[in-house]
Amino acid sequence: MTSKISFSKLLKENLRRRPGMIALTTLYFLFTSIMFIIAIQNTMAFEGWTRKEVYDQILVSIGFSDMSVLCALLGVIVGVSGFAWMHSGKKSDFYYALPVRRRELFRVITAGSILVFGALLLVSSLIRLAITAALGYCTPMVFANLLLGLICYLATYVSAFLTAALAMSLTGHIVVGILGTGVFLTWAPVLCKYMITNFQRIFFQTFVSPSRLLDILDYGSPTYLLVLYGNDKSGMYTLESVAAGKIPWSMILHGAVICLWIAALFILCRKIFEIRPAEAAGNAMAFPKINPVIRVLLVIPMASFVGYYMYSLTLSTSKLWVFFGVALGAVLIHGIIECIFQFDVHGLWSHRKQMFATTFVALCLTATFYLDLYGYDTYVPKAEQTDSVMLEETHFNGRLDYFWGESEHGVSGEEKESILTVLREALSDSADDAAADTSDATVEEVSQGEADSVSQFYSIYNGMNMSDNPNQKFLLVTYYMKDGRQIRRNYSMDTAKVNQVLDQAFQMESYRKSLYALYTADWDAIEEITWSDQLNTQSMTLTEEEKEELLRTYLSELDMLTYEQMRTTVPTGELEVRHDTENYNTPSEDYYYIYPTFTKTLAFLEKKGCPVHESLADMNITQIDVCDYRGKESEDWTVTDPELIRQVKTHLKPAVTGYSINATGYEGSDYLLYDITVSFHNQYGKSVITVVTDEEGMRLLESGAAPVEQAAE
Repeated sequence: MTSKISFSKLLKENLRRRPGMIALTTLYFLFTSIMFIIAIQNTMAFEGWTRKEVYDQILVSIGFSDMSVLCALLGVIVGVSGFAWMHSGKKSDFYYALPVRRRELFRVITAGSILVFGALLLVSSLIRLAITAALGYCTPMVFANLLLGLICYLATYVSAFLTAALAMSLTGHIVVGILGTGVFLTWAPVLCKYMITNFQRIFFQTFVSPSRLLDILDYGSPTYLLVLYGNDKSGMYTLESVAAGKIPWSMILHGAVICLWIAALFILCRKIFEIRPAEAAGNAMAFPKINPVIRVLLVIPMASFVGYYMYSLTLSTSKLWVFFGVALGAVLIHGIIECIFQFDVHGLWSHRKQMFATTFVALCLTATFYLDLYGYDTYVPKAEQTDSVMLEETHFNGRLDYFWGESEHGVSGEEKESILTVLREALSDSADDAAADTSDATVEEVSQGEADSVSQFYSIYNGMNMSDNPNQKFLLVTYYMKDGRQIRRNYSMDTAKVNQVLDQAFQMESYRKSLYALYTADWDAIEEITWSDQLNTQSMTLTEEEKEELLRTYLSELDMLTYEQMRTTVPTGELEVRHDTENYNTPSEDYYYIYPTFTKTLAFLEKKGCPVHESLADMNITQIDVCDYRGKESEDWTVTDPELIRQVKTHLKPAVTGYSINATGYEGSDYLLYDITVSFHNQYGKSVITVVTDEEGMRLLESGAAPVEQAAE
């Protein structure tokens, strides 16, 4: 029988029995309010603080922030404590004996938990608003951020509470209920997402970063999605867009998904609460029939982490360790889960058929990545799906990181189709070459030790063979798709194929504009241009007309530079361009290298007084230090013989840049095998610079090799 006790009386009685929940929620809001005040106080404590800095801090603190983590934790604790009585036989008998329908009982517990949080959230928000108004920073934007934060905090708490309530209703022991809550919160966005990411990182040689498609798994947990938003300092949703009447599509999508999740969780929790067997208290699971499903859903992703751990533990020596780890993990995790279900260690080997079947499925899933049945490593999108293509080689990474021109996405238009065709052909040829190389390997070669043992080590980050293969080169490609996605691949191809692709790209105007900021940058932002060749450095005083003449002359000659010239020629100098950059208080630098073929640029610089034709042959070199890296241990020697120095210095060229010579694109193998520095005297006193040399220069230096210790004696 059920009585006609009013809902308000039931709610009041429930709250009277839950003082701990009220105290904990009050403590949470007291803590967050204090942290709000401290954040503003700390901003104003800095000398020279501005009202804008304080205003920005208030906008961040008064809205939805990283406090969402504590909010979610509070929701879980309240949810677990609110339904913990179901796991006690005596308490559940008492509650179920009350003349109240189960549906009504669920509503009372849920409503009480949410009302307490909501009331204190409103009070806390009003206090923050009053503090902000007292400081004189209350604006419509602040109010909008406060309102958005209030909604998001409430949604975070409710979703976490209902997730915990669902886990507690499905289980019969509080420890299992807490574990179940953790699983519900993280299964899709953490376990599944990182399982796929780890497999991609291990097995796909072209892997760069996880695909944005995997972000769909974040929608598998509304609480995780909200916490992710709360910790996103870049602003997943911009209030400026909302204020302008342009609500981002992502904001609508996230809001709709979260609302649907909360509604679904409420309905599901209430239904399970109604049909939950009273005798389930004390058991691991309230509904044993769902145990096989839970085991499968947990074993497969968790086994993949064991495989990844085994692979890293064995220094990535063989991908077979991944399969071993997955199989071992599947068996152990299946047994551990069954032990939890049965509360008995003998359950470790229960349900062997399902254990072997689950292990087989986990191994098959792993094999699909190993065999690349998804075509990941050979993927090149169709031209009609692609907006543009950006090619990056090792030497270009620094340039792209500091790009300050108009945003360019590489090759587009008809040129894009040409690049995609060349990429497909290069990848196809590389695959054929790899297959041929594999078939040429014989057991006899391995048994004789002809294969270098280092070549059996693979990178844990992308599964690439870590051997130093001079015939292979990496090419990082970013495909900008028409649907807004960015797909990145780091192809390892034959060096000649990569050079072929980049040779063609270098001839394209759209590619050069994406690589060199000067083509599209605002030249008015340039503060200073400095010429340097390591021997001399000169800051030039230029009029606007001279600056424009220099830059136009340089770019016209850069248009004629080929990729082959760039990687085989040592630059004669560099231009350091200091320019203003948005959001930075100090100027930034950009570097442009000058090659011997840039005769017009060199003539302009010479006219401005730069000693562009001065070389090391003109310097009074007193010492040359060489470090040879070719052997197992490096060998150092010093050359001081004046006659030998006189012969070799005509073969020496400055490295021209304060960074690695590789940053210029130069691929001279001599420099990769040696470090060469020269000491000389000029008008600035004694100088020491890094140089590169040719084959003849290296031969001369080796003829004067003598250990440093011996030279000292």
